[in-house]
Amino acid sequence: MNLNKQYLFIFSLFVAAVLLFVGTASSPLFPYNVWDDANCFFTVGKSIFSGKVLYRDIFEQKGLYLYVIYGLGGMISKTSFLGPFLLEVTAIAVFLYYMGKIMRYYTGSGSVAVALPLILTLLLTSACFEKGGSAEEFCLPFFMIYICHAVEVFDNKGTGAKWYKYLIDGVVFSVVFWIKFNIALIFMGGYLIYFIYFISRREGKELVRWILLSIGGFVAGSLPCIIYFLIHGALGDLWFGYFYSNLFLYQGIEDWGGHFTYLLDWSIGYIKSNMLVLILTVLGIIGYARRHRTTMKAGRFFLVSMVLLFLIVCVIKPSYVHVYYTLPNILFTVFGCVELAEVFHDRATIPMQHIGVVAVILPLCVLYTFYGSNAKFLLETPKEELAPYEFAQIIKQEDDATVLNYGCLDTGIYTLAEKEPTTKYFCRLNLNNFEEMDQEQRRLVDERKVDFIITLTGTPDEDTSLEGYKQVAYKNQYLTGGSHYHLYKRQ
Repeated sequence: MNLNKQYLFIFSLFVAAVLLFVGTASSPLFPYNVWDDANCFFTVGKSIFSGKVLYRDIFEQKGLYLYVIYGLGGMISKTSFLGPFLLEVTAIAVFLYYMGKIMRYYTGSGSVAVALPLILTLLLTSACFEKGGSAEEFCLPFFMIYICHAVEVFDNKGTGAKWYKYLIDGVVFSVVFWIKFNIALIFMGGYLIYFIYFISRREGKELVRWILLSIGGFVAGSLPCIIYFLIHGALGDLWFGYFYSNLFLYQGIEDWGGHFTYLLDWSIGYIKSNMLVLILTVLGIIGYARRHRTTMKAGRFFLVSMVLLFLIVCVIKPSYVHVYYTLPNILFTVFGCVELAEVFHDRATIPMQHIGVVAVILPLCVLYTFYGSNAKFLLETPKEELAPYEFAQIIKQEDDATVLNYGCLDTGIYTLAEKEPTTKYFCRLNLNNFEEMDQEQRRLVDERKVDFIITLTGTPDEDTSLEGYKQVAYKNQYLTGGSHYHLYKRQ
């Protein structure tokens, strides 16, 4: 199967569309993406596109560019995840395309055609994928562009070191930074090796060019974000909402011994449930180091440095580790696939480039993704029987009704009820040290500022503290974060 540059992207787009259709809850195949994080992003994205200023008028602690992605999705469809799904397909297609480019530098097209569906299947059936639509997922294509350019520099593959690639690297760094800045620090491992690379080769002129172009790309990619907040006079809100809240408003670590035990237990569980991804990653790191054993150390330690930076900034530090934090591990599997392709290329009974191999592999990947998807349980429930959807139909009966997610993340009620938040703290985020958010939500309830309140709790008990509100609907149904949905109406 000949995959030149043009056909590689078409193939990547096809694989992404087919496998994501059965693997992400954002897909039209599923009744609705019930993941609370994705609903938060979608609500904020649509609100920004309707005129609200991020962090000042509506509060969520991720970066502006993530909400721009979801806002664009909202322009396609405001009441369903069709828009975000199409953008997921685009992002994963770019991710696969650059992964395929890396593989083609070392192996044949047939190996690429087999590897790409297998890698995406591993991603979509991994626990770290959640239900689709995470910030980490939308960062994957930008990371892979950077890694592809690094391979071209360190291994002298493709067109090698070109000035515009340094510029592009700075831009993709900035995009990830303004999506979720802590995982953007993964780039630091690669940049450190670039620095060592040019110093060790005494290429001072190239070093200066690389620094200036990388900084220029980062500034160019950051300008739209800075201008947005500057125009709205919200630079202070940017500092507090994006940087201060993420650095200081999560629960601090008090018991380091207990924290270490927790991380150890969590890591063991993660290894057990992601064994294939880890095997491919380790195999790729060892193989890449072997490949550079007689050359300069930059290429040899490039992967190791990026993996270590990823573990330090994304996993080890947090007091609580969400499984989707580890999704970028899938990036490094490409080098494991390169090693396997080189081993089996001359030993395969059937030539890997034979289109029949792909014709068998792809349907098998579709079936495995469908049955292994974290969102498959949603297919057992029609959309009309989802708790948020049922509650939305009640809310829509009232003209100009206002609604609040009280004490919980976004349940999807704004999208399903076709409502826009009228309050800054439209839901309760996982910021345990943020008293202002809790006090403001309590004030809205005490002063009866909203018509409907939806809660998601761990018990079926009605909340008696909601004075002036009456429970009008209740449903026991586990979708995300809790199983007891309550809807209250102002009396």
